[in-house]
Amino acid sequence: PVLVRPQSTWHQLQSGNPFPEAATARPKLLHLGLSKASLASDAAERLQAFAVAGERVAQDSDALWIDFGEAVATSKLTPARIDRCAGSVVTLRNWRTVCALAESAT
Repeated sequence: PVLVRPQSTWHQLQSGNPFPEAATARPKLLHLGLSKASLASDAAERLQAFAVAGERVAQDSDALWIDFGEAVATSKLTPARIDRCAGSVVTLRNWRTVCALAESAT
């Protein structure tokens, strides 16, 4: 899905990153998820139950953050599972893309 967010939102999302060390160490493995509808209040908790190999999940209102740790390809946090746990379709963007979107929104 195509999700449009206002310019100010990208800066807020960028500054709200709960995993700053992952942003520095492995920016391709840190993902921000935005959903078409409101996220289920327990989405992060439900997803964390499926996390493996150091993966971490955090939620901040309508933003879902996933630190895939070692690799996205071997993760049990698949797009279908993320959508089910979130209660809505979620689109993920890695940290580099989040930064580029925030920069282009200036």
